[in-house]
Amino acid sequence: MPTHAEMQALQDIIVRWAEDQAPIRAALLLGSHARRDHPADALSDLDLVFVVEDAALFTESSQWIHQFGAVWVYVFENTGGGDPEYLIVYEGARKVDIVFWRVDQVRGGVDHGKREVLERGYQVMFDKDAVLAAEPPPSGRGIVPQKPDQTAYEAANHAFWYAVYQTVRWLRRDERWMVQYSLYRARAEWLQMLMWHSRAVNGWDHDTWHAGRYIKEWASPDDQAVIPNLFAGYDPDSSWAALDALIVHFRKISASTAERLGLVYPAAVDQHISEWVLNHRNFRA
Repeated sequence: MPTHAEMQALQDIIVRWAEDQAPIRAALLLGSHARRDHPADALSDLDLVFVVEDAALFTESSQWIHQFGAVWVYVFENTGGGDPEYLIVYEGARKVDIVFWRVDQVRGGVDHGKREVLERGYQVMFDKDAVLAAEPPPSGRGIVPQKPDQTAYEAANHAFWYAVYQTVRWLRRDERWMVQYSLYRARAEWLQMLMWHSRAVNGWDHDTWHAGRYIKEWASPDDQAVIPNLFAGYDPDSSWAALDALIVHFRKISASTAERLGLVYPAAVDQHISEWVLNHRNFRA
């Protein structure tokens, strides 16, 4: 694995290059290399943000990424917020993520999504026009989300039970690949409910990170014990078992979340889909 010195050297090369590029007006270091909580280890990558007027100058061609070392592999995509991003692995397994933010997106203060990224920790590498001057220092913790209202809570429940319904349909058809896809969708909704439940139980400022990061730290031992049962092999029996485990645990944490937050559990949705599952259990392919 690359050493800290090797990653620092790569960071210095990229930042010096970026500062010499007139279209790049500012640069930020994010992620584990910029935060104190869960700081970088030997497997950590570099997370850089370049603030530009026009990202197309860097996204229409990828030739510029080869200036910093031999590229093993790279991916160009958009972040969840729609910002262009390069995910690059350089020789020696040195991974760098470079995201482009537009100047008009950050001048005067970033939006909620970007602020959530910054809040964990960031360092301004350079800022030619003081476009980041309005940004407060990071708190070192994630932004505490709003509690779900009845609409958001019901939407998460509907999404889960719809995924359950789809899983049974694919099981009946012996479409095993699609079974795995539907179970993945069900687990995603289960994770959202688990994060809400963990905050409801431990206080709403209980840090649940994102996308399951550090789940061994913020989920209860009982919840963690369930997780291995939520994953299936490719065979139908294993898939049925994972589906059963998902249903039982989702129902438990969803009902508990509703009780703690003063919401109404959608019992009718549960009943309709649970009966569908029960009726088709004897028709396993």
